[in-house]
Amino acid sequence: MNRRELCDQIAAQTGVPVAQVDTVITGLTYVIPAAVKKGDRVGLVGFGTFEPVQRRPRTARNPRTGETVKVKARKVPIFRAGIPFKDAVAGGRLAKPAALQTTVRKPRTTSTPARASGAVTTRSRAAGGASARATAGRTQHGSGRGASRPRAVEAAKANSSGRRRRT
Repeated sequence: MNRRELCDQIAAQTGVPVAQVDTVITGLTYVIPAAVKKGDRVGLVGFGTFEPVQRRPRTARNPRTGETVKVKARKVPIFRAGIPFKDAVAGGRLAKPAALQTTVRKPRTTSTPARASGAVTTRSRAAGGASARATAGRTQHGSGRGASRPRAVEAAKANSSGRRRRT
């Protein structure tokens, strides 16, 4: 997956425009290395930890000539994956964060008609920003742990042939 595909998937999951997602990723790729360069640890709970490690000086061997070479001490970044990340990669279940289970309304694509008084409507109002915030706490298919899927999907999963039963 490249950067563009990552931005597209995040935008699809969150309802945030791709341009804003790209801006956030740009900030992330700047802030994390800057913090690690200063010697700070950057931990994202459930994802992993970025931190600097000091490597000692050592002697190595040139594979072509066999001659020994001195390698200077240096600071290198390391990433340690968090337990949920490791479990998901190993074949475990990847739990969808609660923030992504809320209903996300996409901004309107049609422009609103101009008011008779000539007043200009702000972009956030025209995009439905207030109504999107009002529904942010509700889940898409009810509430509770098992209610994140429609019943038809659950019935199809239960049926071994993959087709819904006629009732």
